[in-house]
Amino acid sequence: NAFVDSELAVENSRASIGTEFLTSIAQFRANYYEALSSPVLYKGVTETALDGYDYKLTYELPFFYGSDVYFKGSHWEDSTGFDTDSDEFGLTAEILPNMSLRIASQKTDTKASDTIGSISYSIPLGRAVKTTKKLRSLSFNTSLKPIRDELFKPVQRENRIKKKKVGQVTVSGF
Repeated sequence: NAFVDSELAVENSRASIGTEFLTSIAQFRANYYEALSSPVLYKGVTETALDGYDYKLTYELPFFYGSDVYFKGSHWEDSTGFDTDSDEFGLTAEILPNMSLRIASQKTDTKASDTIGSISYSIPLGRAVKTTKKLRSLSFNTSLKPIRDELFKPVQRENRIKKKKVGQVTVSGF
């Protein structure tokens, strides 16, 4: 996949290229991002689009209606020596049809890890063909199955342009 992203109001832009390796057991996704714009002054803050990369490795688990364990990481930098890294290790599970639970540990740079959680519910819209979801068998699958239905899902990538923001602090009243 290849994209060009642009923020119209701020005039930040970047290009990206990525790859996906998908099987019914595991998936690997990776993207590289290159800033195209120069630093921009926006509302008194200098914003610099960052270069970087991200990746995600996912392994399917045989629990609930669907579940997986994943590890993802990213690295972002600019030309002045600024850089930041983040890692996340987590578990996602579709605990009921259309309801997913995510629990993960996130770490950014040298900060301590944070544990996060989220619950989401997806409401099917339109005239989609209704399919009955079944609970998984609780046995680990080691045989590959067709993944044709995965080929039409959107590419997984960071859609927001990552930026470094440098502003001016004004102290008044002394």
